[in-house]
Amino acid sequence: IGGDEFAIIFPDQTAEMAYNSMVSVKLHLERANIHPDLSRDSRHQVTFSCGISLFAKGLTKDEVIAASDEELMHAKRKSRNCIAIKGRRIT
Repeated sequence: IGGDEFAIIFPDQTAEMAYNSMVSVKLHLERANIHPDLSRDSRHQVTFSCGISLFAKGLTKDEVIAASDEELMHAKRKSRNCIAIKGRRIT
């Protein structure tokens, strides 16, 4: 989508299923060993924030992306290592 942001589409999955997939990604990234020369952070820890929204009938692609982006901003404001789902906050 831009910069270090990207979209993942989970066809025919519930929000909880998408959430569980993103938790798995987040946990793998938290355990990643980053070479010190590649990290701007002295702790060399990767964080992962994510916004999840559902593609509901009547919504456009742009509206779904905007809803996910809004949730991503909520997640980043909360802790910069958080997953947020439209309508409810889950960390």
